[in-house]
Amino acid sequence: MIFIKKRRTNKIEQRIQLKKDSRIGCLFNIIAALSIIPFVYAAREYNITFIPLIYFIIGSLISGLIVSKILLKTNQRINNSNFKLWRYYLIISVISGSCLSSLFFLTNIYLSKSELYSIETPIVKKWETIRYHHFYVKVNINGFEKNIPVPNKKSAEIDNANFIVLTLNDGFWGFPFVVNKELKKD
Repeated sequence: MIFIKKRRTNKIEQRIQLKKDSRIGCLFNIIAALSIIPFVYAAREYNITFIPLIYFIIGSLISGLIVSKILLKTNQRINNSNFKLWRYYLIISVISGSCLSSLFFLTNIYLSKSELYSIETPIVKKWETIRYHHFYVKVNINGFEKNIPVPNKKSAEIDNANFIVLTLNDGFWGFPFVVNKELKKD
């Protein structure tokens, strides 16, 4: 009899643990789906900010790994056991990395207190994306090449333009971002 009671208790505990794990998994899936929003914001702001792509990728990866490692260690200390967060470690790294990179762009743009300035630069290359029909131009400013999206412009206007006038603002973290862009023929 005692063996049967103990076995039922273990089955009940297993069911409770399974429900907890499924709730945690469901919560992580919802948070992962919501993390698409900061990722899209960071990708859009990257298009107008003069920052090398390698800084953006390395910053996102390192910040994501640090935050997920801190969360893992905190949960292991709180639960005094080997918490099953290792299977969610990569998801947490991606989520926190995208959130922190979007926070970087948010503070760089909206906490900036510098004055606007204009730069006229020649267009190095012009092309159109196939899927969305947005035009891009490549510019070279102080040895740094950047692809600038030029939406809502006609192809004839872009084909005739040789220069682009960029109105820039130095960001909070020192990375300039584009406020306005105009095409110029001469």
